[in-house]
Formats: sequence, structure tokens, C-alpha cells
Amino acid sequence: MGSSYASVQYHVVFGCKGRTSALTPEIRTQLFPYISGIAKNLGCVLLDGNGVSDHVHLLVGAPPRLSISEVVGKLKANASRWINDAWRKDKFDWQDGYSVFTVGFREVPAVRAYIDGQEEHHRKESFHDEIARLLNEHGVDYDPRYLKPNG
Repeated sequence: MGSSYASVQYHVVFGCKGRTSALTPEIRTQLFPYISGIAKNLGCVLLDGNGVSDHVHLLVGAPPRLSISEVVGKLKANASRWINDAWRKDKFDWQDGYSVFTVGFREVPAVRAYIDGQEEHHRKESFHDEIARLLNEHGVDYDPRYLKPNG
């Protein structure tokens, strides 16, 4: 076979530093199209993006030549720079880490629906509980200390 083909999707979740409620509805309206542009410049595609005031969920298709840590690092760095330049008088930053889960092609519609329903979802479940649940569902060992707002 002379060519390589791949279908690689990731569900990425990261929050505002200190879990601050910095992402107003106005910021979020423009944030995800901006992140889509960053993704495109990396050779990725933002399949979906949504969030609430203190965190975001992204469904990203990425080429296998890029590590997910490289993709997330560039998305976070460029998005925080844009938020600071366009919206904030005080310093905005994302949390130091992130959570990422692989998504099979057949799971994309369900993950999109989950991401699209974030506002409704977080009327019933906190960010902390959501991340703990997702980590447990995906069999990820984690230190609960790092799920705290300043962790």
C-alpha cells in the first residue's frame, strides 16, 4: 500500500485556571470558531466544540503525525492569547493539564450530542463530577487531588 490513511478523533476537555467562570456566553460564541481556525492551521479539524463558563469540550480530528499533547498545547496557547487580547483586562489562562479520550468513528455522533448538550448537562453535574465520571468510564487511573480547582 503506497499511502497511509487514518481516522483519529479525540474528545478533549480542559478548564479555566482555578476553575474560574471566565468564559462568558459572548466569549464562547466566538471562541469555538477561533479554535476551529487554530485547528485548521495545525492540519486538524474541530468537529465540535462547546462549553460552559469554566471549561470546554472539543472533538478534534487530528492527523497521526501530530501528538495530541502538541495539538492541545497549541490550541490552548493560541486560544488563551486570543481571549487575553480580545476580551480580558486581567490575565486569563487555562488549567495546566487536560483530559483526552479517543473516539471511534462510529462514536462521533454520540460525542457530538454530548458536547452540544453541555449547558443542559451542567445543570445536573459539576465539572469535577463530570471529569471523574469520564475518567472512570474510560478506565483512567487518576489522582483526585488534581481534580480540585487549583490542582
